[in-house]
Amino acid sequence: MRALVLNGYSRNSLSIIRSLGARKIAIDTVAHTSGDPEFDSRMTKRKSKFVGKVFYFEQNDSELQKIIALLKENKYDFLFAGGTYHSNLISEHKPLLEKYIKVASEEYNKVLMVHDKQIASRFIEELGIPVPKTYQARNPSELEQIVETLEGNAVVKLPDSYSSKGLKEYQGSVEEMIGDYSENYGFDFPVGQFPLIQQRIDGSLHDTTAFSVAGSPKGILSQIRMMPETLKAGSGIINKTTLEPIIIEYTRLILEKLSWTGHIELDWIKEKETGKYYFLEINPKFWGTNQLTISAGFDFPYWSVQNLMGEELQEVKDYRVGRTFRWLELEIVSIAKYSKGVEHFVNWAKFFLRFLNPKTLTSMFWKDLKPFWGDLKEGSYSVLKIYFWRLKNRKL
Repeated sequence: MRALVLNGYSRNSLSIIRSLGARKIAIDTVAHTSGDPEFDSRMTKRKSKFVGKVFYFEQNDSELQKIIALLKENKYDFLFAGGTYHSNLISEHKPLLEKYIKVASEEYNKVLMVHDKQIASRFIEELGIPVPKTYQARNPSELEQIVETLEGNAVVKLPDSYSSKGLKEYQGSVEEMIGDYSENYGFDFPVGQFPLIQQRIDGSLHDTTAFSVAGSPKGILSQIRMMPETLKAGSGIINKTTLEPIIIEYTRLILEKLSWTGHIELDWIKEKETGKYYFLEINPKFWGTNQLTISAGFDFPYWSVQNLMGEELQEVKDYRVGRTFRWLELEIVSIAKYSKGVEHFVNWAKFFLRFLNPKTLTSMFWKDLKPFWGDLKEGSYSVLKIYFWRLKNRKL
């Protein structure tokens, strides 16, 4: 069997590639060209050992047609995508793509519904699941009223966004938030696309990852973000699997009501004072921490293959709780970029002490090292630039 994986260099896709490659499924990938043939050549050299060919396409209107031409020229059995852009692409054009290949994606009407943060929040709230108070400001007067209601404590995000793009947090200054919001967001948006202004909740970030068939859950896992990308928010850099019955049952209800088929990930926050969980957003894609899900015992990419082949899947409830996974190449960048002062040195001390825990897994795959070394070199170069700037500006 053969699979084509889009967005081939992301950690989302790498987890898919390693899962299927270990099952002796041959894999080719598609990546976005940088426009620099020499750089693309270097990227190709750091591909996973499970990848055969890498095809470079530009991200534009003709990309879909190039993918279809590729499917016509080569016999592939399965089409996978890592990341939001390509996941939405294959879902939107699933009827066309299915003429040539089995597509690992839910139907587009469902993907579009849960991808839109505004629509998803309303749907979740209707199910009786807690959601942070959410507003939209269509003019300066509405903004002022909302900011005063929230006392300047808010998180702002765009309805159609991913990877924390357009997300900003405000912590208590009404005047500062009104000025910053007006400057960075403004009010020039189409109807329905105004930024979401949500109540800011102080607490820990959690996720549930799941796979279901026609709304029947086959596996649901909970995890906590021990270190988010910015150390306070963003995607997980160090995650640990947990067993949180409340958000697992919330996820089960959501899957059933959506009659969802395939993989999905949901973000939650646990309020520090009350222990109450609030829904944040849904990601209808393979997520950045998918390798942890697989390592904990839920191999969702392979489950997708089994489902596409018509095999009946049974629900699996047990997984490895307490398993921790570190993305080393991202961890060093996050510590260098987002921590300051005494905290900066404390975070570096913790970085090295974590190697003493034999139960903690890292992104250094000994049987498939090229992707890690490539990302580590790139990350180290970024860290050097950060420290050079800090020394130059005396902000170390």
